[in-house]
Amino acid sequence: MAEHTRESAVEAAFERVQAAVGKVATRHHLGPVGKVAAARFAVACDTPPTLLDEDGLPGGRVPNLYLSSVLGWDAGRHEAELRLDGTGGDVLTDLPLTGLRLMGVGQELTFGRPVLPDTDVLMEMSIDAVERKEGRSGVLLLVTVLRRLVDAASGEELVSCRERFVGR
Repeated sequence: MAEHTRESAVEAAFERVQAAVGKVATRHHLGPVGKVAAARFAVACDTPPTLLDEDGLPGGRVPNLYLSSVLGWDAGRHEAELRLDGTGGDVLTDLPLTGLRLMGVGQELTFGRPVLPDTDVLMEMSIDAVERKEGRSGVLLLVTVLRRLVDAASGEELVSCRERFVGR
């Protein structure tokens, strides 16, 4: 792709993304957090057995990182439906990031109240910020996506995750 055309595409993407800053782009009802799945996560994270209760949970609570690490409770996609990188690709589809090649560059987590098994979870996603930068190979975007996981019944925030991406 010619350099001018690529920069024009990045500029057009910047305008789309900037117009979406602060607006909730998607809400997904994830459903109740399963006790068995959360316990398996605790074991996979190498939680010391002395900290696990009879259900396999640390202190009867869902591990803090579970909600930000697991994007859904369903079985997932069949292999033939996965992208070449092995992901389902549907987490960011409702955000105006079409046409950008994205690379994750970090995340910042803020934990709200403790999560108990069977808490019904709602995920909201929005664009938190976008910046245009000049890199060695041309214009790029720094996009911050906010993913909020809240108690579906009370609206209380459980976890917020600010994920940063470079887009080209």
